[in-house]
Amino acid sequence: MFSVNNFYEFFKSYYGWEKTRISPWTFETHGSKNFYDIHQLVEKRLHRELPSMEFSINNALFLHDQEPFSYDHSIYIYRNTLLKKIKDPLYLDITDQELFLQKWQSCSWPIFCHSEKNSKDIEIIEQIGCIPCYYFWHALIARDWFRHWKHHNDIHNKVPWNKRFLLYIRDCSGTRTYRSQIKNILYNIKDQVDTDWDNTRNITADYSAKISIEDAQNTALHLVAETVFCDRKIHVTEKTFKSVVMKQPFIIFAGPGTLQYLKTYGFRTFDCVWDESYDLEQDHDTRLMKIINIIKDLSCKSEEEFQEIIHKCWDIVNHNHQHFFSDVFENMLLDELHTNMQASIKQQHYKTCVDPGGSFFYAYNSMLKRKISIPFHIEQNIKYIIDAMKSRYPERYQLVKQKYPWC
Repeated sequence: MFSVNNFYEFFKSYYGWEKTRISPWTFETHGSKNFYDIHQLVEKRLHRELPSMEFSINNALFLHDQEPFSYDHSIYIYRNTLLKKIKDPLYLDITDQELFLQKWQSCSWPIFCHSEKNSKDIEIIEQIGCIPCYYFWHALIARDWFRHWKHHNDIHNKVPWNKRFLLYIRDCSGTRTYRSQIKNILYNIKDQVDTDWDNTRNITADYSAKISIEDAQNTALHLVAETVFCDRKIHVTEKTFKSVVMKQPFIIFAGPGTLQYLKTYGFRTFDCVWDESYDLEQDHDTRLMKIINIIKDLSCKSEEEFQEIIHKCWDIVNHNHQHFFSDVFENMLLDELHTNMQASIKQQHYKTCVDPGGSFFYAYNSMLKRKISIPFHIEQNIKYIIDAMKSRYPERYQLVKQKYPWC
């Protein structure tokens, strides 16, 4: 089982400096969205053995696998943070692409690890030269967060239920603003929905990683409000797997194709019990109302009819619960990780051969061509990297110099 920290240690043991001469970067504060918080994930002892520029000269890899990635929002935060430190108004002329690429100080084209599908933001990263690498980070971590509940015999629906529906909503900001609309629409059936209507509960940041046995026993059907809804991207988190662990059928507020995505990992959904055509709906407003209509229809059923519907779900619920905790699922996730990483490393090696300057030299060459003002300490950093490359990797230095004579 993988916690957040030991996953990165596991990852580093396979794809870190000692094995691959790749320098992994991750957020020093888990869950941050500020690129200024990304730091190299290396052994401290290696910093004593090797010059810090050794890591910059060689290949880089960035782990943006916790939160959904927004290119525009990330650049906005990073630009504002950086300019507060640099305080050079002429540096404002740097483009988003230059700003993004110069951050990593990588003389390769970096691998960008993520955990989302069908994402326009990842497409942007690929278009500017980075190498995307997908794996299902949240599934691996959720298996660790919820591992104890595999052995709890009392996680099951008790009939009659206190309320029919369970809806967790902690945050309605950013990509989650659609959740306010859900609460407003469902207010008319609030007597059937267990949620914090008045925001009175003290809900901490780790709430998504916790299971409530009372909620599992006293509610029948889980309404999952995922992080991303009003976007084409699929970004499934531990929120979805809470319903699986709690042995509850689910209806998911998420990007189009999410249910099909779960099926590719061996899970079953409830299309034999209610209409799941909402999963194929590309228009977000229409998809939202399709989901709401299912919930309202279920809310109008008699108690006997509703119980019969939930009973029809039990075989699927039990399958999903067993599959989530199975070695089959874990091996599927790890095979995907290793397959995609090996393909990305191969692509990175190829790009390094044909373009030895990588993203770092590309960004600064673009800035120099446009006569952008580069702060003095950054100029010194460029010189440091060039001198280090010249002394430690003379052949690579010559290749870079051929492409960028200003070296």
